[in-house]
Amino acid sequence: MFFSPGLERAIVEVRLNRFLAVVRMNGRAIRIHVPNSGRMRELMVKGAQCALLPASNDAERKTKWSLELVKHRGTWVGIHSARANQLFAEAFEKGMFAELGNCGKLSAERTIGRSRFDFVIDGPIPTVIEVKSVTLRERGGVAAFPDAPTERGARHLEELAHIRRADPKTRCAVVFVAQRNDVLTFAPHDSTDPQFGRALREARDAGVQVIACKCKVGMKGISIHERVEAAF
Repeated sequence: MFFSPGLERAIVEVRLNRFLAVVRMNGRAIRIHVPNSGRMRELMVKGAQCALLPASNDAERKTKWSLELVKHRGTWVGIHSARANQLFAEAFEKGMFAELGNCGKLSAERTIGRSRFDFVIDGPIPTVIEVKSVTLRERGGVAAFPDAPTERGARHLEELAHIRRADPKTRCAVVFVAQRNDVLTFAPHDSTDPQFGRALREARDAGVQVIACKCKVGMKGISIHERVEAAF
């Protein structure tokens, strides 16, 4: 996907709360929207280079810019959580996830049981998919998720495992999209959220496919380009 109308460079000053930060752009301090509720402690540090996207023309919106990228150790990192779903859908349409089935229609936001899942493929073999955005890179090039406890994320995995056990003919998958290019493998961040780690392993053992990939990220755009091993 391409960033339109284009990004503007800035410097991180301080993160005020989960969804609000102050950056310095063209010598002026401005408040911006942070579209990611994760901690991102290694990214949101004073002096870090970042890139902003102009907000929509919403008269009620208090911030005119949204944070899109942060540079970490020389690598641009996409921090917009919702982009992961867009990136997955684009890559799926290009045939990059053939193991999930390309014969059916990819539908977004479908409620099954107690949870609303990111995507469902209605086809000869129905497929339920949950997508997670990853920003954290641990030692050894490990893409790790989550960077903050997520009960909702664990619940989604439990629901996927339940669907598989109840109907083994239904395909289920969780796709981790690392919005950075400097990772080699993926693993759950057990030290931050052991419950999520347990739920992921139990889902995998129940037959839920665990897929991880990384992205090319730059000032012009971002796209999924390569798989990484889920090594856990």
